[in-house]
Amino acid sequence: MNRSMLKPVKWLTFQLFFHYRHFFQLTYYPILAVCIGATVLNMALMLPFSNVEASPLALVVFMSFSLYWAAVKRYYTHILAWSDPRTNKNTVHVLKRVSE
Repeated sequence: MNRSMLKPVKWLTFQLFFHYRHFFQLTYYPILAVCIGATVLNMALMLPFSNVEASPLALVVFMSFSLYWAAVKRYYTHILAWSDPRTNKNTVHVLKRVSE
């Protein structure tokens, strides 16, 4: 992927992560709980004595989304630093991590 194709992706990533920082912080635990709950529900539905047929695709989707969400939480500041479009790094203010 060359730089001209990567620039819009980085700009969009920065805009999304910078402007929705509080959204990510507030909704992290509820969305992760929904993903884990849906994963457990799908696993329970796949038991041999269950009458309901569950889709293994749903299981993979929810597991993947919960792993993605955990990765975003862990590497949030690294993603923001990577996608920062500003050329002068002296104007960059480091966000302090809120202790949880």
